[in-house]
Amino acid sequence: SLHKVMPRLRAVGLYCGYYTSKGVEALIATTKIEAYHQHDTYFTSAFCRAVAAAPLTTLSLTIDYMSALHPPDALSPLEGHPTLKHLSLRFEADVAPELPERLPNLETLSIAVGPRTQFNWDSVLPFCPSLKTLNIHDRCGDAFYEPSIFGALTPRTLFQLMVDISALQTCHVTRV
Repeated sequence: SLHKVMPRLRAVGLYCGYYTSKGVEALIATTKIEAYHQHDTYFTSAFCRAVAAAPLTTLSLTIDYMSALHPPDALSPLEGHPTLKHLSLRFEADVAPELPERLPNLETLSIAVGPRTQFNWDSVLPFCPSLKTLNIHDRCGDAFYEPSIFGALTPRTLFQLMVDISALQTCHVTRV
């Protein structure tokens, strides 16, 4: 097993390639990773199920054009994840999948939305009673000739997001 060869391995990053969910399952099963990063690779619900089974504290994912066929509930396996404290999501596909409804121990949430992604900020955030830091990088609609104002991140929407998160201490917003 990989854990015998690399017993202190705690973080894994997969970049620019095609990996199978079975390979990710085997990697997670044979290590004690706490952080998982997957960018510029093909992302599916099976990947999310494999990753959600791990006792991760940090998860970073990019949902890009290679993953354009993901189902709307691709992130649902993360629902209620007991150990996840830091979640970073970057959406580059035309439509972003729905976020899980509840992440009880999440402390940091970072969301970056690409210029061609349709993203509804009105109903986006999961219930996160422990959320202390929210980072938003919103380029939603920058590449559209006629962007829809439905679900846009406006000052009013941002204010409501912050009011709804009682434990929030810090909110960083760029590119609104």
